[in-house]
Amino acid sequence: MEAVLEATFQVLRKHGPGALTTTRVAEVAGVSVGSLYQYFPNKRSLVTALHLRYFERVTGRLLAAIQGAHGLPLADAIRRTIGELLSAKRDNRELALALKASMAEIGGPSSLREATKLVTGSLEALLRAADPALDRPAVAARVLASALEGVVATALEDDAAALFDPTFEDELVALALGYLAARPGTRRAGAT
Repeated sequence: MEAVLEATFQVLRKHGPGALTTTRVAEVAGVSVGSLYQYFPNKRSLVTALHLRYFERVTGRLLAAIQGAHGLPLADAIRRTIGELLSAKRDNRELALALKASMAEIGGPSSLREATKLVTGSLEALLRAADPALDRPAVAARVLASALEGVVATALEDDAAALFDPTFEDELVALALGYLAARPGTRRAGAT
């Protein structure tokens, strides 16, 4: 199964979603089409499995970073979370780009929504713990997660070097902390 998923990635990366067929994937993986069909009945199931792998990799790392940031001052917690987000995106950049074009074909937005819900819930808990006075932390977590993901996704596509630039990370931290500091009931970002 690993070889089949790697072959799916290779076909998407080199040729795009229009060239993805079960026959081509089986060829690249070095397996028979019959063997491939035992695990993946169609190309949609191949792409879905690859999307799930991507979301598990990135979301798993992000959730672990958020959990590890509990108990830190808010500014440190945000920096740790953003640092791990950038690291996870850097490490999975090629996979993200290969999958981007296939998102619409397989209903990727629902997979993305599920991953976003997990991250947003965890981020909300972090914000509540770091600043109990924060007004409407669920809304703050949703806005913050969406804003960061949007900026990072744009960088991933248009300027991958930004993902390696410490100044870019600093700007994301400033964005997050500035947003949180401007919200009603928020203590100063560096307060414990």
